[in-house]
Amino acid sequence: MDRQKYASFLQNAVFKRQVWMLIAAIMLMSNVLLSLKILSTSTSEKTIIHPISMSQDYVIDGDEVDPLYINKLAIEFLQARFLYTPKTVSKQFDEIVKHFHPAIYGEKKAELALYSADIIRNNVTSVFFPMSALVKDKTAYVEANITGYIGKKPINDHIVTLAVEFRNTGGRIWIVNWQEVVPDYTGENYIPVDSGKSIFEKG
Repeated sequence: MDRQKYASFLQNAVFKRQVWMLIAAIMLMSNVLLSLKILSTSTSEKTIIHPISMSQDYVIDGDEVDPLYINKLAIEFLQARFLYTPKTVSKQFDEIVKHFHPAIYGEKKAELALYSADIIRNNVTSVFFPMSALVKDKTAYVEANITGYIGKKPINDHIVTLAVEFRNTGGRIWIVNWQEVVPDYTGENYIPVDSGKSIFEKG
């Protein structure tokens, strides 16, 4: 009888050992698969942006930027650039240069300082009204009506498309280029307006 009990105990112990070995093997395989999953998953940083003036969060995931956020940044830049009076222009231009990429900062700051001096000297006011916008990659194409005045007298009235290009580096989104553009023959892409004819070249 004791021999039978011992044999039964030994058989039960061997069975439990086999069960635990199977469980350990399954857990090991699960850990290996989990490790492979983690290594194959993108580790790019995701940043949540909540602009003060907006009620909705916007996301930068690695190199991807929410098009709605690009659209907002472009319109705010163009408003500061083309919606001014002689009393406000210096402060507005000083503010927008903070968002220029370091590669263009010095050149564009000097350029805007000249425009600002001309605006104040000639008593120019500008009104900017955005009409539509399209974002491709990190470039916003904004169609807008821009009207210029000397004193109270209107001097020009333009409907133009303005392209504002952004780049996100160093944890920030920078303005790297802006220019007036026109649609190409397909109507799906844009080409720059000739130098000297662009509204950006006219202050």
